[in-house]
Amino acid sequence: MLGSKGTITERRLRPLWYAIDTRNYKSALKLATALLAKHPDSTYAVALKALVLERIGKPDEALVLCKQAKDTRPVDDLTLSTLQMVYSRMKLPDQATLCYEHACAVMPNNVEMLMALFKCYVREYVFVKQQQTAMKLYKLVQEERFLLWAVCSILMQVGSEGSGSKLVALAEALLKKRVDSHGLHDLEALMLYISVLKQQGKYESALEVMTGQLGELFSIQNDKLRLQGELLMRLHKYEQAADVFQEVLKTSSDDWAVFVSYLDASLGGPEVDAAGELAVRLEEHEVTEKLEKVLKLVLEMQEMPVGELRRGPFLAVVEIEKRRLLLRRKFGGEDQIKEQSVILSDSIRAFFKRFGALLSFSSDIADYLHYVDESHRDQLAKDLHELSSQIQNESPVKRLRRKISAFQVEEKLMGKGTCTNEDLGSRAVDIANLYIESLELSADLDAQESMHGEELLVLATNILVELFRRTQNMGFLLEAILVLEFGLYARRFSSQYKLLLIDLYTMVSAIIPALEWYRTLDVKYILVETISHMMLPGLLSSTRWSDLQSLLKDGKEFYDNHQSESADFTILAYNHSTYSKVLEFVEFKERLERSHQRLVFRSEASIFPLKLRAESLEDVELSLAELDFGRKPLDWCGDEKLLLLTFNEDLQTRPWWSPAPDECLLAGPLRNAGAERSWHHVETEEEKKRRESRWRNAVKRRCLIPRIFCLVLSTTKDRNSAKQGASDTAVELEKLIDSYLMTMGLRADSLEGWLQEAISSEQAFETSGVKPVEMVTSTLFWTAHQLSCRDSKSCSSVASLLKTIVYVVDEVLKCLQRELNDTEHGLKVLAPGTGLSVLVGLISESFTWLTLYLQSWSKQLQPSGGKKKKKGSGSSEQASAPIDSHLSASLESLRSAAVSHLERVQGVVIDTFLNRPDQIEVDGYMTLLKSPFPGAPGDVIKVLESPQGLDIATKLAARTAQTEQPWQAAELIRKLVASQRDTSASVRDLCTSRLTILKSLSFSSLPNAVESSI
Repeated sequence: MLGSKGTITERRLRPLWYAIDTRNYKSALKLATALLAKHPDSTYAVALKALVLERIGKPDEALVLCKQAKDTRPVDDLTLSTLQMVYSRMKLPDQATLCYEHACAVMPNNVEMLMALFKCYVREYVFVKQQQTAMKLYKLVQEERFLLWAVCSILMQVGSEGSGSKLVALAEALLKKRVDSHGLHDLEALMLYISVLKQQGKYESALEVMTGQLGELFSIQNDKLRLQGELLMRLHKYEQAADVFQEVLKTSSDDWAVFVSYLDASLGGPEVDAAGELAVRLEEHEVTEKLEKVLKLVLEMQEMPVGELRRGPFLAVVEIEKRRLLLRRKFGGEDQIKEQSVILSDSIRAFFKRFGALLSFSSDIADYLHYVDESHRDQLAKDLHELSSQIQNESPVKRLRRKISAFQVEEKLMGKGTCTNEDLGSRAVDIANLYIESLELSADLDAQESMHGEELLVLATNILVELFRRTQNMGFLLEAILVLEFGLYARRFSSQYKLLLIDLYTMVSAIIPALEWYRTLDVKYILVETISHMMLPGLLSSTRWSDLQSLLKDGKEFYDNHQSESADFTILAYNHSTYSKVLEFVEFKERLERSHQRLVFRSEASIFPLKLRAESLEDVELSLAELDFGRKPLDWCGDEKLLLLTFNEDLQTRPWWSPAPDECLLAGPLRNAGAERSWHHVETEEEKKRRESRWRNAVKRRCLIPRIFCLVLSTTKDRNSAKQGASDTAVELEKLIDSYLMTMGLRADSLEGWLQEAISSEQAFETSGVKPVEMVTSTLFWTAHQLSCRDSKSCSSVASLLKTIVYVVDEVLKCLQRELNDTEHGLKVLAPGTGLSVLVGLISESFTWLTLYLQSWSKQLQPSGGKKKKKGSGSSEQASAPIDSHLSASLESLRSAAVSHLERVQGVVIDTFLNRPDQIEVDGYMTLLKSPFPGAPGDVIKVLESPQGLDIATKLAARTAQTEQPWQAAELIRKLVASQRDTSASVRDLCTSRLTILKSLSFSSLPNAVESSI
């Protein structure tokens, strides 16, 4: 008996199952239809056909059949599991849950059915019902796993609802009762119990549990000792903790985390206290004695006879010398500090002799380089270079790696401005020569393996960008792009090169090649969350709207799909009794739901249709209606939700000159942000907090725009509506505008004064950090609010907006003109932070909002035909005529100013970027790289393009079948010019589109029409 009604033999079902399993859905649909025709009363047959229909892309038909099957209230597992599959794929898990809830009500003691219901609640993340169902299962069969399911559900309630200590205490009570009666039989169960105790700060109890009989569940003794040492540290029993960690080091001498914990325990506690300050808890002589004891153990560890390469015991010497240096800074004099700094440098040299040929060397000692005295840094770098040349009894690859390590350390030791431009240029040439020598060593590697010496071109690029930063010579930036392109010509699979190129191309408004390299990274799954910040800001400041739409769609699909996929992973973890993973999966899912990058995707996806459909006011209003008139984005950016945002962006992938998507050390005031920060600056905790606060404000502004703009448009309608309704709209609009301005450190009531002061000082962008787009947009919103009030302030608001438009456009165009270099060659180079990308934002957003706003007024102010004046209402209507007259004049002045400035922008873009032939632009770029003077741009690329370099690189490229095209720098520059021209043409076309609309409007004749209609 298969199905709730009707008997179907397995022989008849087997072909249908096979067709579904092999994804032959066309055949499966025929078989399912035939099966249902023969067994019309079989609920299982209905469910199977629904499954097939969903798989072939007919969800509506599938949903109808699912409802038909659900209404029969099936209780058999086959039908329920089939319905669950269909509902899950259609993202309707609650419907499957209803089916299982009914089945469990009919069969309350069916364990399999209760387990299935529990998993339904897992898919819906209903933790309370998960707990209740798990406890029912535990009471039925008294199995340990069901109790642990309930405990996990309780702990997840604490994480999601912040219910506090009572729930954790309940979890502990359940586990303790189980331990007392039956004990625990699984290590995962023990770790869950210890986790519950740790959450309550019961470290003593946790220590008793794991050192007792339950501790025998640990199959690896060192794992037990590590946890024991951690608990002892929490209990401030440092001497006992040190003994435990020392025991681990005797068998795992390369365990770096354990060594650091051992050192902290030996010195009486963690190196840094809760406030982030260096902590010295013992007297100077006590610390000295402890460090000597630790050093003795380290030297013994170094002598241990082991067959594997161990870095830990040797790096430990460097760590000890660093601690001694910190001790000297705390208690010693200037001479003692300098002496200890020399000893620290010597320990780094010793480590280099032994491990300098390892790929990890640079990262191993990176933190210690900050402690080397500035007077010793140059000598240390010089010594490492000498050592890399002196050590000869190594393979060519190891010798190369040692030289690379020396260059990497030298780069990290280089302080701001400590090297002359000539020294930097010479170093870059040396690095390029070493890269050419290294190419031969990579000839036999697999096509997708990293090359030996891949880091060299990254080092050369860093130097070239630093030279641009110092000299503002665009040739260095162009050379950096060509150097990275050369590396990808030889080996196409280097993600380091691609990420650097994406940022450089974006900064010079060449979005097309940036997008091409981004696509080759194959960014999907979690990389959408961590890496998309490399491309999304560039697309937002361009007019590649189809590509932007595709990226926003990819982001939406990832976040939408992850919730169901995460539930599947969580169920899998439950099935395998890996309870730590259950908690991790749920925590990760909640972290993604509160992700800053997800909110960025959602906010930009809500604004994008408004820009895309800007030529039609009706389409824009439809887009706003789809967003519940802007209320949906408003709900995303509540203060409590913003405080809970998680920042999962992998900023380590970003180049040093662009440490965050909104920061560029190479940019001018229009793109701002941290231009004075030194090279390779490590972000402090305070700077991190400021960045996250800045990001919260920025994403809040984006979320506010749809609702504010919807209200702005509504102020143009229903001019004679009830005063209370109009007042409600005005109050909400003023409140939201104030919120928008507060994210920039401004207030609505002082906006006009701030604008006048900023414009008169001519330093609005430098001093306030307010971007041009935001300046014009916020002024427009406030002006719209003032005009809706129809009071004397309206005219002054319009005047402020006009002044703002004039000022911002002037500043952007001035910046653009300043960034046109080498005009004697007719060259038009776009530097980082160029006004061109700012112009895209101004026209695609600020001028677009202004155009739509004026369209809405034009539509509402058209004469409505002759209407008879109502008796008794003449005085009020006559009083409104002068207001309409002033309003029309203000709107006409806005329209005229917008037309004038759009025409000006369009003219500058055409004259500057579009009137000259491509070849002249390409020749101008090439001229930058052919300077006869030493230290000028072009020296590095000359080395790479030498006959030897080109020959080896061409062979490598041909061997991996990457390209049949020879290396041509001029062709790459031609692509760059074409991409810049594409951006320029987009700005011109945007101007044309907005001008067409604005010129079709006219408010000069409206006042008389309005008055006559009254």
